[in-house]
Amino acid sequence: MNIIPPPIERALVGILLFWYTGAWHGLLFGRGGSRSDAVYVSTEATFVWLPAYAASLALFATVVPVILRRHLSTFALVALLLLYMTAGLSVLWSDAPKLSFRRSLSLTAVATFGVYLAVRFEYRDVLRTLALVYLFIVFVNFVYVPAFPGVGVETGNNAGDWRGTFSSKNPLGRSMSVAFSIFLCALLSREVGGRLLLIVGALLSLALLILSNSITAFGMTFIAVTFVVWYAMYTSMSRFPRYLLAGWMLGLLGFVFILFSQDPVGAFAAVDRDITLSGRTIIWSHVWADIQKRFWLGYGLEAYWFSAAPVELWSISRGYAHNGLLESWLSVGIVGVALLLALVLRTLVGLLRAFAPGDWLNVAWPTMFILMFLAQNFTEGSAIRGNLVWILFIYVALRTGAARVATRSTERLAA
Repeated sequence: MNIIPPPIERALVGILLFWYTGAWHGLLFGRGGSRSDAVYVSTEATFVWLPAYAASLALFATVVPVILRRHLSTFALVALLLLYMTAGLSVLWSDAPKLSFRRSLSLTAVATFGVYLAVRFEYRDVLRTLALVYLFIVFVNFVYVPAFPGVGVETGNNAGDWRGTFSSKNPLGRSMSVAFSIFLCALLSREVGGRLLLIVGALLSLALLILSNSITAFGMTFIAVTFVVWYAMYTSMSRFPRYLLAGWMLGLLGFVFILFSQDPVGAFAAVDRDITLSGRTIIWSHVWADIQKRFWLGYGLEAYWFSAAPVELWSISRGYAHNGLLESWLSVGIVGVALLLALVLRTLVGLLRAFAPGDWLNVAWPTMFILMFLAQNFTEGSAIRGNLVWILFIYVALRTGAARVATRSTERLAA
């Protein structure tokens, strides 16, 4: 039995979902400053997160009995617990133990919100709330940037790109890519009301994504649109044409891979990017060399950038590896990376086993989101982080794991 009145619970969930998008950063702190992830904040912003942490922990406390009764044996929850235990224990070998300790506390509070969502809400409920949150965000950004162009538009190397109310262009692009996927699936499902608002939200989020000029967000959205087209065709076809469609999609991916392999300079030039991916490959080579020095356990949670990272790397990296796998490796070593990959792969396998045509909210969106999550972590990073993408990953992973356990229980009862 839920002890929080439903209207208050829904309002609190909506506020927290908004807060974890980081869409408030520009409103409160203007241009520059630290990133808006919940564990990457400047000293003056730390107090802003404390109510969010407290609310997340309070909500989590209401579902602990359900977790102990129904979810404790799921692989996803066990892997997540071990991953966070590794992150917490990294304090023992961290080059910056106080920092790693604070980060681990923040990350734990963030994760509890994802666990709470997985226990309490179906996909339909979460996506409906997210659609409302993102509608608010897109409307605010289209008012905010024209009113305050000196703050809402990037300068320097990214001059002219929109950052809106976010800390920079990439968080804006990432959020709008996720928003577009939610609006699209909600529209196609016909289970979420307010179709006109969903159409407006999809168009405005796509416009903001283009204005952000974030190549990572473009890649995420390309995957989303490609998957939507494929899934719509898959839903309307019989079994044999589905195999042909799958073969065609694999052939298309193979063609893109060959194109980038044979002429990488020309391929990247075609999407208005240099072959170093805006300096990312330089960062990756430096980071990979340092990973070899602390291969098994890493430098401690977030400690690398404040202890072992070369000073010259800061000028091009902004204090993170621009790759989710490498960033996680720096923090928790191969041990943590293995747990993270196991969690991702088990989630993908669970989604594929439950894959069925025509279910846009419970099948299509979570599968599409995991693919977008993987793409985003190639050139940016949201693994083991304090942002909404990581929270939604935890949500999808735990929902998928719980569904597998429920299916096995049903099969045993039927036998």
